[in-house]
Amino acid sequence: MMTTLSIGIIGAGPGGLCLAQGLRRFGIHATVFERDTTPQARDQGYRLRIDPSGQQALAACLPPAHYRLLCAGSAQNSGESNLWDPQLAPLIGRRPEHWLPSSQHQTQEPGGDLGIHRQTLREILLAGLQDRVRFGHTLREFAQTPQGVELQFANGEHVRVDVLIAADGVNSLVRRRCLPEAGPEDSGAVTLTAKRRSMRRPGPNWPLSC
Repeated sequence: MMTTLSIGIIGAGPGGLCLAQGLRRFGIHATVFERDTTPQARDQGYRLRIDPSGQQALAACLPPAHYRLLCAGSAQNSGESNLWDPQLAPLIGRRPEHWLPSSQHQTQEPGGDLGIHRQTLREILLAGLQDRVRFGHTLREFAQTPQGVELQFANGEHVRVDVLIAADGVNSLVRRRCLPEAGPEDSGAVTLTAKRRSMRRPGPNWPLSC
């Protein structure tokens, strides 16, 4: 039996969708509000590295079939990640200690880290929640009232929820209003992630394009 408690989650990223899936497994429906107009509205980036503790969290929140799909859709790296400084000199000792060798993607119970494309992860986390995620909803204002939390969105829509959960990233409007002292801190480091794609010289019968 589903609870009548009204829960609103701001942000349909991995955190917000994973939470919605976990609540759903316990019979609690939440509505997720996302500023993107569709799941494919913008590039989600390349890959996420998921360590065993993250895998355990996903396994606890997702239906078993969805988690098996996530493992099957994860990458099998040919080698481990390397770190360089701006002059492309190897950074010895900077690799995080908790990074483990990549799991084989055929393994149903990964023993190492998983690497999964962000869009693939988002689609798996969305499965079964399509009717609970409201795209095109950018939060503009919210206020606590005796009847609940009143949400005002950029499209002019107003929604009332009993519980408001912020999962809208580092620039969260909810975090800035409720916990202004807990803002992000600049570490002074910038990380760029890249992938190498093998290139071969075209053969004589290959078509040319401009």
